[in-house]
Amino acid sequence: MTSPRPAPTLDFVRSQFPALERRHNGAPVAYFDGPGGTQVPRAVGAAMTEYLFHHNANTHWAYPTSIETDAALDEARGALADFVGGRPSEIAFGANMTTLAFHLGRALGLAVDLGTGDVVDHAGRGGEDDTPRGLAGAIREGTREEGLAGAGAPKNSGLMPLSRNARSWSAR
Repeated sequence: MTSPRPAPTLDFVRSQFPALERRHNGAPVAYFDGPGGTQVPRAVGAAMTEYLFHHNANTHWAYPTSIETDAALDEARGALADFVGGRPSEIAFGANMTTLAFHLGRALGLAVDLGTGDVVDHAGRGGEDDTPRGLAGAIREGTREEGLAGAGAPKNSGLMPLSRNARSWSAR
């Protein structure tokens, strides 16, 4: 039986994130999630470099780099599912959060039975939230959301034009 590894020290963890070495006016700074993405540890940069230089390909084709890409994604989904206590089929990777939100909005618009009185709201973080929210309604014939087509929601469409200052996703 092996004993568990000791928890890494804070200094070790910090050393793995090059962005945490950054200083502004002499003081250490940290930039978290933002429009440019989340800061990553050195291992992620090394893995991405390895992938881009030696395995980069579209998925689901019958040539070596595509097969390697599929295997890497499957392994990553499995590892993340284990980490969060989910199933690999529940894990999605995408180019960025905006693209993932866009696809989620479209999927919800197709899957959810929106009716009169339903409200689709958004977090108000900026333009990236407007398109998926609008798309959730606009993909249904005859529905529009303010900002997507400029016309607002038609009467009895089940959607309601919302302020760009709304602060939460909700459905009722």
